[in-house]
Order: sequence, then C-alpha cells, then structure tokens
Amino acid sequence: MNRPLIAILAGLLLVTSVLSVPGVAAQATTNERLAPVEGAASNTTRMLHLDTVDQRGFGTASTSVTAAVGSEAGAGAATLTQYAVAQEFEDSPSAGERALDEAIAVSADRIVALETREQRARDRFRAGEIGVGQYLAVLGSVNREAHAIESSLDHFETRTQNESLQDRVRALQTDTARSVGPISDAVGSAVAGGPETDRIYVAAADHGVVLGGLRGGEYVREATRTDARDGTVGTIDLGAAQDRIGELYPWAWTNKGDVSINTVGADVFRFQLSHDHGRLNSLLDTSSGNVYREVQQKSLANLPVAPGPSTTAGNLTLQVSAPDPGSPLRVQVTNESGSQVPASVSINDTYVGQTGPESSVWTLAPPENFTVTAEADDRELELDVNSRA
Repeated sequence: MNRPLIAILAGLLLVTSVLSVPGVAAQATTNERLAPVEGAASNTTRMLHLDTVDQRGFGTASTSVTAAVGSEAGAGAATLTQYAVAQEFEDSPSAGERALDEAIAVSADRIVALETREQRARDRFRAGEIGVGQYLAVLGSVNREAHAIESSLDHFETRTQNESLQDRVRALQTDTARSVGPISDAVGSAVAGGPETDRIYVAAADHGVVLGGLRGGEYVREATRTDARDGTVGTIDLGAAQDRIGELYPWAWTNKGDVSINTVGADVFRFQLSHDHGRLNSLLDTSSGNVYREVQQKSLANLPVAPGPSTTAGNLTLQVSAPDPGSPLRVQVTNESGSQVPASVSINDTYVGQTGPESSVWTLAPPENFTVTAEADDRELELDVNSRA
C-alpha cells in the first residue's frame, strides 16, 4: 500500500525540482590543497576563503511567498516519505528495507536538486541578474528543505541495522550539512514567515559562497567551497585528520578549549572547537584534505583587530580598524587622552550606531571604498577608507 506512495512522492520531488531548477553544469573539483587564510588580524582563527569573488553585497532576508511555498512543499514530501517508510517497517523488516532503499534514492535526488537550485541562483547573482535579497530567498528555501531531508535521514539511520543502507544515509548527511548553519537557519526562518534578518554580507564565486553577519554581540560567518570535495573516499585516520586541522587552523588548534570530533559518512570529519575568541565548526573532506564547509562565531568583545586609518580634528580622533570586506569593522572616537567619547557614526551617509565612553561601534566593512562620518561635541569628523577588496 505504501510502495506506490513512495513512488508518487518521488515523482512529486522530481517535479518540484524541474519547476525550480534549470540545468546547471556539474561543479569541478579543485586538485589543490586549500588552506584558510588570515584576515586583517593575524592572532585569531584563519577563515575559509574564496579565491576570487565575482559578486558581493549586503541585504536582508524576509518573507518570500514563492520560496516559502516551494520549500514547504518539498519539506512536506520529505516528511510523508519518512512516514511511508515507517509504515513499511511496521509491516515487515524486509518491506521496510526495500522502502528505505527507495527513499534514500529519492533523498539523494532531492539533495542534488537543492544543490543545483542554489548553484543556479548563485550564477544569476554573480551575473548581476538578481540581487542579494533574491539570492537569499533561494538560500532560505534550500535551507528549509535541507533541514527536512536531514530529519528524514536521521530517522532512516535509526530504522535499519543494514550497514550498506546506513552508509548511504551518512554519505548524504555530508551534503545537507553545507546548507544549514546559524545564518542559513535565520534566512530559512525569515523566508518562511519568521522575523526579517539583520543585514547579511554575501560574497559569491563559481566555487563557493560566504555569508557574514553581526548578531548578539558576535560575528557569525559561514563559508562553503563547492570545489573542495572529490569523488573518492579518504583513508586517513583520526590522528591524521587532527594533524590536518592543526595545519589549517594553527592558532585555533593551539588555543583550543572544548573539542568535539565525529565522522560524517565515510569521508568527512566534523571538527567543533571553542577558543578564546569564539567557536569553529569545520567539515574536512579526508580524501582531498580540504575543508569544504566552515562556520565561525566570534565574540566582538574578545576579537582582536588590526589598527586602520584615522583622522584628527582638534582634540578628537576618529579611527577604524583595518578593513576587510564583509568582516567586522570597529569604529572609535577618542579624545586627546585616548578615552572614548560619545559620537554618532555613519558610513556612506547611513547611520550605523553610537559610540560611548566604554563602547565602540561595530559594523561590517563595505566591499568598496567608503566614508566614515562621526559627529561628537558639535563637530564632524570624516574619514575616507580604502577597502582591501
């Protein structure tokens, strides 16, 4: 009775994929060993970067009827597939495993469709055909469906003792992981009717995407390299994987606190560690030796910054930290004794915050050259800043 249901759901998932996604060429995998790089300040965690950036900008995610309907349809179909598999297992273990085999194949097709949808939207964003908001709407839709598929995969893994089926499930979990994270989840919630997000920095290339934002006193950054994985299964053990992470993130590994390491599928290690400035979560493809997904959360209160340009008028000095597009930019106004003073701060004529006797203004550095203006003690200070882009 439920076998036809799974077949129908498979057709539904493929139909929604065809409606949502034109064909996109497969992403080539780099043969290089990639390494995260230092930002403007060297005494903190390195970050996974894009070799080149084709398009970047700021935007917010808010309710999108089209994205919400598409994502909820896909999520609903994934939930029904999970239910159908559970019903088959109630009938008999053999029937359940046959249904599970089909359901895993459907999930694999759906993940490919999600990746293709994201890549297609990223290509349009890179070409200037859509803006940041439209691209974020697609990312939000993909995030919602990825979570639904993850939930189904978790359920599938617990339903069977068949190691072959479990390995297939775990392999798929390495792919859904690239679509979830603190920023992606906020975007997914927003497009489905939740609160509008704060401003998000988006940088895109043919080989990946970076999202960044400030929230709750933290700098949050997600980075994905779509070319950092290959089609083979690595053979390195935990010790070698730890050595590689130590090589990629020397400061973080030296200054690590709590560490959690677990395998995701047969070829990926997930490293989660805390350090003096925040938390690092990275996925290491053991065959390529590359991190393909990275999430960082850093406390602004503890974040070191390199000094940047400044200007002085009378006894007041306006100074910003060294700018790095999309990364935290600290703005301070001090008097001749070096004490901070209250000032109203704008960037490119847009108000970004108010400094205080013990507080700076934090914002995200623009990708292009910009002007910082501070008004304090009935005086205005203006500073032109060259971007590092």
